[in-house]
Amino acid sequence: MTMRSASLNFYFKHIKPHAKSPAVSSTIGLLKWVDRECLSLKYSLAQSFPALVAPALSNVNIALISNCSLRCKACLYGRSFLPGHRINVETVMATLDDLAELRIPKVHLYGGEPLLYPEITRLISYARDRGIFPSLGTNAILLDDDAADELYRSGLRAINVGVYGVGSDYDDYVGKAGSFAKLERNLTSLRSRYPDVSLTFAWLIMKPTCSLDAVAKIWDFSKKLDVSFGPILIQYDFPYFSEGDHGELQLLEEDRSTLEAMSRRLIQLKNLEPERISISLEGLAAIPDWIIKKGANDIPCYMEDNVWILPNGDVHVCPKHPAIGNINQTRFKSVVHTKAHEREVRDCLALNCPNCHVRYDTRTTLHSRSRRHYAELARSLDVPELKKN
Repeated sequence: MTMRSASLNFYFKHIKPHAKSPAVSSTIGLLKWVDRECLSLKYSLAQSFPALVAPALSNVNIALISNCSLRCKACLYGRSFLPGHRINVETVMATLDDLAELRIPKVHLYGGEPLLYPEITRLISYARDRGIFPSLGTNAILLDDDAADELYRSGLRAINVGVYGVGSDYDDYVGKAGSFAKLERNLTSLRSRYPDVSLTFAWLIMKPTCSLDAVAKIWDFSKKLDVSFGPILIQYDFPYFSEGDHGELQLLEEDRSTLEAMSRRLIQLKNLEPERISISLEGLAAIPDWIIKKGANDIPCYMEDNVWILPNGDVHVCPKHPAIGNINQTRFKSVVHTKAHEREVRDCLALNCPNCHVRYDTRTTLHSRSRRHYAELARSLDVPELKKN
């Protein structure tokens, strides 16, 4: 286990539970800054000395099931991508045992829709019992009071919710009328009943949400529930995402001016309330380039700390890379930290891959040249002041 992995273990067990305290929050901010600077130096040196980069997992993402309760326009999970797949609960539990043995402190459970997975609370309890911090990625449509009670009793304290627009925009994207009202009702109840649950939004930037009006709506919605949100970018060239039936979701060069206006507004809002938006100022300034340039952004990809497990059991360093193994065939601990794993991590760093914008904020802030460039861009943007509501 690396020193960073040991530090993350300590953080999730002893610091994160007290993150609401102002003193602890300040300490966390300092630790994150130190961590970022150390990683930035490491990756700068790794451009000349690749051996400095090797697998050092601190988080594992497990897509438990491909089925979903919605029909989102861009998502192919459970349809043309891995229809009907789910990982056996005993296999997931064995993987959690391996995470505990390898001292990997965090697991993120998602789908498809993980609340369709019958044993979800059993897995959360199992992870907690083994000293692993679990988080859940969900659309929250099934997160009614009964489900929230069960999840809370099992030990879940971190939930990330995909938000694909607000109001009718959301309903149009997910393909089911009345879905946003249900989402809002569930989250309002969760927030009032379990204020100690860390609730965050992943807000998707695509053509239908690329406007100042859409930014205002997600800002107001996040303030109403007192939740932070992180903009995520419409994907391209992924096996489980589409650009819509007629490419209507994708953003192109012709959309750059709109993207730049939206980026300026997000920077303005983050300066107003820094904790409300989880993406850095540099990352927000870089959004237009990440979306328009697609794979032409020459910024290394840092994937030594994460892996993704798909509902068929395949283990990927990145969803766009070949699988390095399968947990239905081999124990997780025998798949990771291997030569194949190491090769894929270094290929990501060297961009020997179908370059994309996965982890765009992390990549922007850890790449020193890009961080300087986009920090200067963020500072130079001439935006009027907003009054705090």
